Amino acid sequence: MPELPETTVIKFSPDSVAISVPHILENTRYSLSFPERKKTSRHYFDTFDWQAFSSGLTVQSEGRTVSIREISSTRIIASDTLPSNTLCFMAEGFRPGKFPTLLSHISPLRAFCRVASFEVVSVKWRVLDHDEKTIGTIIDESISSINDENKGPIFHIITLTPLRGYSQEMATVRKALQGETVESVSESAAGIFQELMRHSGREPGDYSSKITLKLDAEAPVHESALRLLRFTTEVMRRNEEGIRKSIDTEFLHDYRVSLRRARSILAQLKGVFDPRTANHFRKELKELAGRTSALRDLDVYLLEQQNFSASLPPVLRGGLIPFFTGITSARQKIHRKLDRYLGSEEYRNLMSEWEAFLSVMQLPDPDKAPAASLATGKSARTSIKKSWKRVKRNGRRVSRETTDPELHELRIDCKKLRYLMEFFASLFPSDRIGPALKQLKQLQENLGEFVDCSVQLEFLHAHLDEASRNGCDTGLAASLGGLMTRLYEKQEEARSTFHASFRNFDSDRTAALFEELLTERINK
Repeated sequence: MPELPETTVIKFSPDSVAISVPHILENTRYSLSFPERKKTSRHYFDTFDWQAFSSGLTVQSEGRTVSIREISSTRIIASDTLPSNTLCFMAEGFRPGKFPTLLSHISPLRAFCRVASFEVVSVKWRVLDHDEKTIGTIIDESISSINDENKGPIFHIITLTPLRGYSQEMATVRKALQGETVESVSESAAGIFQELMRHSGREPGDYSSKITLKLDAEAPVHESALRLLRFTTEVMRRNEEGIRKSIDTEFLHDYRVSLRRARSILAQLKGVFDPRTANHFRKELKELAGRTSALRDLDVYLLEQQNFSASLPPVLRGGLIPFFTGITSARQKIHRKLDRYLGSEEYRNLMSEWEAFLSVMQLPDPDKAPAASLATGKSARTSIKKSWKRVKRNGRRVSRETTDPELHELRIDCKKLRYLMEFFASLFPSDRIGPALKQLKQLQENLGEFVDCSVQLEFLHAHLDEASRNGCDTGLAASLGGLMTRLYEKQEEARSTFHASFRNFDSDRTAALFEELLTERINK
């Protein structure tokens, strides 16, 4: 008989609740220990973008115990005590240990929120051989939805887990259980989890801010642009609640990235939309982005709090405490302001007008939008080539005397090129666009580090000036001064490596990647 895998799950139909495991095993050479009975609520948690599920893990709680388990076997990897009966938590809410460390490894930035809840009635036995030696465990569970008024079981599962060296013996137990019952089927633990999620109206992996659309190269670019804009708008909409509830900082980040993508489509796909309409929405979306900027800036400082503190000598770290206390207080006020706006009639009207514009599939007047009917593939090549050449041209102008704003503009050029490549990625072979994007991202990361340091230095300088006028203590001044010195050093390091990064991007090898990308046959 084949050996039993590490863990096997047998699923029965919901009306099989009267299964008697002890009775079925009476005719085998195995016996059972005294049963451990339990009735509990089981809650499953994951990040908004399902990072635990994507890592092959589940996060679940029963009572005050929360655990991280392998989705394939339900084996517990780490566990801890929930701080409270919370709907969401992050690693920082636990004392240092294996559980929060693994939680941070799954997602260092996102909160783990409750995605589904069930009522579980379970009985657990140890399986004993003729020598009364334990060879494995059986857990018999009847699972019902907490929110279901019917309260009937969703399904009934029996999980068999052999101890090391007893897989064949437990396979005999499985055969006995399945041979004596009808409508049973061996199911993977991962399959059970996904079925439970679907019963709760959730689809694991149903959210990602990454563009996954499959575009038609022959379709009018106006049609493809509208599909892209509807996708970015859906991402914005799905993140609104998380922003308003301040669950974690990534809701606002994804919202802002999607907003920038929408603005980029309107700006870069020239002649695809009526210019009057496009300019109107570019202006409206720019104002919307402006309303979110201050909150994101403060989020970045709070996310960098530990790094900023670690960059200073221990004697200066205490001076940052009042600085971050002020940042936290300011963030609360700015968040309340944005929350009110997102719930306002003004915002509802803007989004209604925007979504109405996106719902019109008819091609615009060709006199006003002459490029609207062009094939998507042709438009993709033209726009990417133009943007690529602009990055190369402006990058070659960078010298030692180049100002911070000029490098910031180059970073924006890189973002625009990246957005275009991501928009149209499905049209190109993945082994061509992937390496080209990788080269661009490396340059963009270098510029991003430089610009971020520049913005932070400007903010800290302004903050120090204001604090000085208000008579700040010497500890705060010394700490901010020390932090500004470290940021300046980091900025100059990024400046010194820029030319090497750009040479890599502007190399013959990268040029060949782009030329091949823009001349090969496009996917249809």
